[in-house]
This record gives sequence, C-alpha cells and structure tokens, in this order.
Amino acid sequence: MKLIEKLSEIVGEKNVSTKSDDLKSYATDASQLEGIAEAIVWPTEIQQIRQIIRLANIRNFNIVPRGAGTSLEGGTIPQNSVILDLNKLDKIKTLHRDEHYVVVEPGVTLKRLNEVLSNYNLFFPIIPSSFKVCTIGGMVANNSFGNYSYRFGRTADWVIELEILDGSGKLITIKDPAKITGTEGVMAIIICIKLKLVKPFKTISNNIFTFNNASDMLEKIKELESDDSVLSMHYQSKTCSMLLKEPESHKLLVEYSLELKGEAGTLQNQRNILLKTLHKTKHHIVKNVLIPKPSIPLFLKFMRQNKIAATGHISNGIFQLYFTNMQKKRVHETIEHIKHLQGLPLNIGISNKNFISETKKEEMLNLKKIYDPAHILNRGKII
Repeated sequence: MKLIEKLSEIVGEKNVSTKSDDLKSYATDASQLEGIAEAIVWPTEIQQIRQIIRLANIRNFNIVPRGAGTSLEGGTIPQNSVILDLNKLDKIKTLHRDEHYVVVEPGVTLKRLNEVLSNYNLFFPIIPSSFKVCTIGGMVANNSFGNYSYRFGRTADWVIELEILDGSGKLITIKDPAKITGTEGVMAIIICIKLKLVKPFKTISNNIFTFNNASDMLEKIKELESDDSVLSMHYQSKTCSMLLKEPESHKLLVEYSLELKGEAGTLQNQRNILLKTLHKTKHHIVKNVLIPKPSIPLFLKFMRQNKIAATGHISNGIFQLYFTNMQKKRVHETIEHIKHLQGLPLNIGISNKNFISETKKEEMLNLKKIYDPAHILNRGKII
C-alpha cells in the first residue's frame, strides 16, 4: 500500500494532502527557508499520531510536527518529511480557576486561550509578536519569549507538566518539562500541556528613554531593575532609530503596572510600527540570541559599528537581530562574534545548526538517543 493510502487509512482522506499548493505552503515557515514536504497530515486524535509514528518507524520516513509555522530559524522546515499539522488538536481540557492552571492540547492558539481565560479572570502572560496566530504547542516547542518577558520570563517558566509521544510512539508524562521545552519537536511530539496562569495585569503608564551612548542606558536599566512596577523593558538599537527616520539613539521602551510614571497606556503601537518598518525595509532574516550580561556592552558596540537592527529584552539578555538579504555575509560574521562573546541561539532550526555549541549539541544528541534513537522526528535541525 502506498504511503498516502496508509496515512489516509489512519486519519481519513480529508485529513491528508499531497496537493502541490499544500506541499509548497508547508515547505517553508516564517524563516523563509525552504525544504521538501512529502505529505501533509492533520490528525484529530492522539491515537492517530501514535499510529503515524509507528508507521514512520516501519517505513523509515521522518515527521515534522508543526503549529502555526512562525519559526524564524527554520524549526519546521521539512527534509523530505511528512508534516504533522497539530492545529486540529485544539481542546482546552481542564481549567482550574482556584489553583491557576490550565491543561490544553498543542493546537490551541494563544489568542483563543487568553480569550477563554478572560472569562475566569486569568491570563497566560507570555505574549510573542505572533500572539494572534501562534499555538501553545509551538510556544512550548521553541520556548517563546514575549513582550513581558522582563517580568514573566519565557514559556518554560510556566510549563508545569507535559505529555509527549516519543519517537517510538510511547506516551510519556514529563514532570521535568525543561528538558523538552525548547527542543522544537526534535525529541518528541507534545500532545498535552499543563500551564501556570496569573491574574490579568494592566499596563498603566510608559516611558520612552533615549540615550546617546550605551553605558548611560545600562546604568538606567540597573535603576529600573529595582522598580517593582516595571512590566516590560524593550530595547531598540540606533540602527532601528535610523530606519524609523528618528534621531540616532539607543531607545528603551518601558511599561509600568502601577502609578503613572509617564504617558498613559501601552507601547504596543510603537513596537508594531518598528516591526512594520523592518518588514517594509526587507529585514527578513531574523536571529534570536541570548547574550550573557557581562558581554552586553561589547555586543551593543558591535551592533552599532555594523549598523545592525536589533531589538530585545535587554535586561534578560534576549535580542532579535534583523538583516536584509544584502547583509547575508554579515549574518555569519555576527554569529561568529556572538559565539566569541559566549552568546547562544535561542532556538533550534536549520539556520542555527552551525551556531549551537558543541556542548549543547552533545546534550541534545544524548536526549535524542533516549527519546528518538531512530531519528524519526524533525531531522536536520541539530546535525
């Protein structure tokens, strides 16, 4: 029996596609890299995924689990793969209002989750720029950060427990989810997620600080870190100011949860304006990196000297770097400099294979031996 026929037998004909338009669409993600998809499958039940994994072991094909496809480093690019689109697994299974947790399937979108939680005076606080479309499964897979990561950290800080299917189809409950969170479907397929929640918070006021030099900005950041009312602290580089046709300066966008300290309201509109400008100026190559705090001054100097557009949660050492296609050579130079500063990529993906440290690579390959020794899941992302 042909593979497509066998997959149709498992999930039904309407939930499998080898149409050229679908294959082309799923061959890429937000990274704009491109691979080859053999088929697209939309499972509706956990048991179907187990059957597909077991079939992959028998027929030796590989599987790429996928949510909304918002990976910026090619985390869902297929390598002659069967794409497992998990968006139809979208149940909110349990909500415990008093204990502040929720249990969801991976296809639940962040937007829908927070809409439902608002009815119970609860909220999930990691809000990435793709919040309107991103799925909870995808957020766990790449350990997303968001607008309020200064206060609330990353997705891993909010995951209590995971249920996964490993590379053999075995169902495993993970009580220590940190080792799976952020592994981009390379180790296992996430099928159920238990998340901590908070009461909704409100940004009451904001300030936009500008600085001619980085040292003054870093001193201001130390001052702000002692202020418990700070909700977010978002950095924009001098190159970003130039792209916005503003005076060249380092910029710090700060939002507060308590008393009025500046202008009323949030800075989401300002963040959106920059993102639209970066898109308009064709800064389509994006790198997410983590810079050790002691290295941040040298990192900022390199960004300024090389006119690289950078934003980020500077207090956490998290930065997004933006390049045009004309700057492709500079991408490699920047990565090498970041490695010299002991910086790391935030995400796994095809474009980061040569960026991952040997120590991290060995750690992940050891986990791969445990969870997916046959290399059925998301090939080509580590080696």
